[in-house]
Amino acid sequence: LFAKENNIRVPSMKILENGLTLKEGKKKEGYYVEKYRNEGWTILNRTKTGSLGNIFVVKWTKKTCHNEAMKYKTRGDFAKFNGSAYDVARRNGWLNDYTWFEEMQKPSGYWEDYDNCYNAAKECKTKTEFIKKYGAAWAQSRKRGWQNYYVWFNEVEKIAWNKKWDYDTVLEEAKKYKTRKEFGTKAHGAYKVAVK
Repeated sequence: LFAKENNIRVPSMKILENGLTLKEGKKKEGYYVEKYRNEGWTILNRTKTGSLGNIFVVKWTKKTCHNEAMKYKTRGDFAKFNGSAYDVARRNGWLNDYTWFEEMQKPSGYWEDYDNCYNAAKECKTKTEFIKKYGAAWAQSRKRGWQNYYVWFNEVEKIAWNKKWDYDTVLEEAKKYKTRKEFGTKAHGAYKVAVK
């Protein structure tokens, strides 16, 4: 940061000692800071010596962030599943380099329009897929009661439900438990079908 603010080249790192444990390294850092301070050097450390709080920050370089980002299809997934790499990429302005992200930034109020939410929902086979791909659209749909118009979700879920829990599969599931309460707690879906 100092080099960037003062427009000077960052000097290459000089390894003073090898093969130290973390505990030994903490002590040696304090030793060398004092040594260089006594020799008239300006110390740029912002944190107290011996702090290991930022030990893993070095991991996220431009290359490692790029490689990590390639595992995800959207910015949202990148942020959700690896927040530290996402934050480093965002702070350094690298996110725009990840052109494979499918997600596009929607203008403010975009999901407040029924047609936009409906069209996004039509792209999805299930409610779960809709929530995963278009979380903001789902939130607006619920808030405004539009999800009731996405009737194909109910049909798909009803078919899936009926395929899994018929009389025989519920009976087999129920045999695994000693009490009705245990059955209801541990196999809630099958229990609900049995009660129905």
